[in-house]
Amino acid sequence: LARRSDQPAPRDEAAWDQEMEAKLLAFLEQARAFAQPKDEDDDLDVDILLRRLQQVSSEQYSVNSKAVSSKQDAVGSEQSVGESKQNSQSEIRNPKSQIPNSKSQIPNLPLLASQILVELRAALRLPHIAQRFPWPRSKKYRDAVRYLLAGLQDEDDAAWLSLIGYALLHRLDEVAPEDAPAARALYHDWMLEGEFSAALQELGLSGFRAGQIATLTGALIGWRDWHLDESIMARPYSARPGRLLAGLLADEDVRQFLSVNRYQGVEWYNQEAMDALLHGLFAIAALELVTEPEAEREVARTLVQCYDVIRILTAGHALSGNRLDKLRALV
Repeated sequence: LARRSDQPAPRDEAAWDQEMEAKLLAFLEQARAFAQPKDEDDDLDVDILLRRLQQVSSEQYSVNSKAVSSKQDAVGSEQSVGESKQNSQSEIRNPKSQIPNSKSQIPNLPLLASQILVELRAALRLPHIAQRFPWPRSKKYRDAVRYLLAGLQDEDDAAWLSLIGYALLHRLDEVAPEDAPAARALYHDWMLEGEFSAALQELGLSGFRAGQIATLTGALIGWRDWHLDESIMARPYSARPGRLLAGLLADEDVRQFLSVNRYQGVEWYNQEAMDALLHGLFAIAALELVTEPEAEREVARTLVQCYDVIRILTAGHALSGNRLDKLRALV
């Protein structure tokens, strides 16, 4: 966080970049080794399965000790659990959130590490997005930048931490084997949500707050490139907010983060969580835009289009009284 562009610039930028790239490469190598274990390490699958079943058994599964009596049964059960989780999230509208990876080549991990470092750097430079991508005559662009920066100025840096977590982890699928699940599924399968939460607690955040940030990060990973999704951004423009909302409310990870609950026949959601979700969606769209090879004016124009969608949802949210039925009717 000290490397943000609105902070005094440290003098060791090149050394920090080199150190961070080495750390990213080491992480990616570990992730690939985990995703592609050697034949003699197949017994690790049993331990992985047991940890997953222990985590979810109280809610979804009744674990029979005979189910893991042999390695073959354990591996088969693991595949079943993965298929169940993927199917439960199949309604997500974002095409990149759950589609399996279709890579046919071994990933170039040094290149991927350098690309993630570029995205991390871009995230830390968002406070100066207006200077990097100017559009001085557009009031709506100024409003969009103001909304982006205001949301990044929370007291405990939660918005920054979720954005950085997204920048670091949203390309997990690019280190996994061919036809592996998408990045969010790997985020859950590899239990990175708990690891991320634990790391945030080591920074001094409460367990509750760290869990919120880790859950939001996972939700955002499933909405990578939402601003390019034709099922959301196609004309008419007035339908875009409603389409995005419909997709979000069909997403179980999003509903969990929003604490959606039913009381007296009405579905309610948490106000602060909705604020964080909408800003997070806008922030990751901004991050993706500034790292895409587009002309400067196109970055600004597309950011305004995204802001139009988020602005309508934010206005409906403010008038909904935290009721999902009213929010749907308003947008």
